Amino acid sequence: MSSSDSIGVLRRYPTRNPNREQDIDASMRKELTDSLYKALIDPEQSDSENSMDWTSSDPRNPVDILRAIAPVLTDRILEGFTYDEKVPVGDGYASKFLASLQSLVDESKEAEYVINAVLEALTQWNKENSEYQKRDGLVLEHVRETVERAKEMPILLLCNYVEFYGKDLGDCGWGCGYRNAQMLISSLLKWPAVQSRLMEELGGNYIPSIRHLQFLIHQAWERGFDFFAATELEHNVVETSKWIGTTEIQALFHSMRIDCVIRDFGSVIGATDVQDQLFTFVQEYFATEATKGFVAPMYIQYSGHSRTIIGLEVTGCETDKKKPREKPKAKKDGDRAAADNCLYNTDKLGLLILDPGKTPAELAVRGASATRQWYKTNIFHPIKSFKEETYQILYFTGKILSDYEYELMKRPGEGHQSSRQGQQHSGPTPSSSSSRTEKHEMLNFRERNRSVEL
Repeated sequence: MSSSDSIGVLRRYPTRNPNREQDIDASMRKELTDSLYKALIDPEQSDSENSMDWTSSDPRNPVDILRAIAPVLTDRILEGFTYDEKVPVGDGYASKFLASLQSLVDESKEAEYVINAVLEALTQWNKENSEYQKRDGLVLEHVRETVERAKEMPILLLCNYVEFYGKDLGDCGWGCGYRNAQMLISSLLKWPAVQSRLMEELGGNYIPSIRHLQFLIHQAWERGFDFFAATELEHNVVETSKWIGTTEIQALFHSMRIDCVIRDFGSVIGATDVQDQLFTFVQEYFATEATKGFVAPMYIQYSGHSRTIIGLEVTGCETDKKKPREKPKAKKDGDRAAADNCLYNTDKLGLLILDPGKTPAELAVRGASATRQWYKTNIFHPIKSFKEETYQILYFTGKILSDYEYELMKRPGEGHQSSRQGQQHSGPTPSSSSSRTEKHEMLNFRERNRSVEL
């Protein structure tokens, strides 16, 4: 199976559902169509009939076309938009992108121009392996800018490097796992310990597109990694909108010989206990890996969604003798012991997260520099906001798998920990049959927690 296969047949104007709840009215369609048209045409040719004649010989780069319409879609319609219909023309990223776009614009000549331009751009870009979203490593710089604006100097632990990649019309509602994988790869490409190996596997220094990531996951399955997930997904994710999760991400990197470990977090006590587990583990990871010279982001999975952890704020760990800490209220008997042992100011304690459920335009900094409001809205997530009963985190060890370890990672449960197995950052962790049960039963997010992705 090649990653450069055609994207399939795409219809110009699919039949619209008149009863669709999210259908926008005629005036909004026209406004969006006009905005997209203006974003694509040469301003000097805007009044010319020839500007309507789209041909495949247009010299513009398809990446430029897709980048030109992205902020328009975000500003006008993408925020809050979820694509919830069956796409009759195909189920892959490119088909969903075009079908979603067709459902939003009107049927004017301007709309025809936009659709033809995007169709041609998607067709040409889909032959490449790289992501069209612009590589931008400024997000950590923006986070540091907000430190200078704080009334009280926050204490942060950050990864060394990361780029943000977020949703668009093609993956809205299902692509979070792939976008997180792109963010992880952006960091690993800067990590000397794994950079050369990753570039060798990718064939260059670039961020794979969603479709190419699907091909790489399929390739990992063909190499013998994660048989159970492959079976569950019917041995195919290429040109589909199937969700992927922690095990698929691990299979992807293990097939490239890049070691990573999945860790489960869960408790019968209650959410407060899980919050403590999460924070303690993430804090130790960032503090420990910082002494080794490079800290990569972490991948966190929970019911219906996944995100990328780029650091944490530990200001709340500092003892403030003038202001006694308020212990969290126990919501049920099982939470009481954890509440009594809490020594943190949980308002100032949290994970720093990039959410692929946002678009690049939504995360963009407005103005000269990032503000504290931008930080609180887009990056900082108080630890008390993590209320799921189960989570999974995937983290990297910086180790390249030996031939023996490479084959070992194909066995079910290898490279997988529960919160009761202890914290091991030095490399692959052999797992028992009980860990195998936890992996595919306790935290089967795809089947047990099937909910709408953000």
